[in-house]
Amino acid sequence: MNLFAATPGVLKRFAILAAVAVFPFGAMADVRSDAAQALEMWQPTSIKYSNGTLTVVLPQQRITEDIYTAALSNGLCLGTLYGKDFSAVKEFVVLNRHGAQGYVYERGGTDCEAILDEDQRRFKDLRIHILGATHWY
Repeated sequence: MNLFAATPGVLKRFAILAAVAVFPFGAMADVRSDAAQALEMWQPTSIKYSNGTLTVVLPQQRITEDIYTAALSNGLCLGTLYGKDFSAVKEFVVLNRHGAQGYVYERGGTDCEAILDEDQRRFKDLRIHILGATHWY
């Protein structure tokens, strides 16, 4: 009797369990790689995704409101127009090169549609919309 022989049902169950176990890691890698592509212009030094929080470290000494709003509206959210899916991002954190200063967007990637709305795109309205859901890091 071969102890390592498996029935087709056991193999099928194992394959399903393996796929379920690997899926969350694949989703995290996709969010990180999509964010890296969407934010390429800002040359992030680090991108981490964990529990719905996407944390991006930029090479700047200080993250200004202008850098933050541009990275969100013309980086992350603009990436959604090119097929990037950031719906799993609940919080978007942009930090300086030391990881000590920055901003946190509390609405995450689910708000990109509102940010990209033509009526919101006027500079003042967009800034108010973004900063209204932001806190300092």
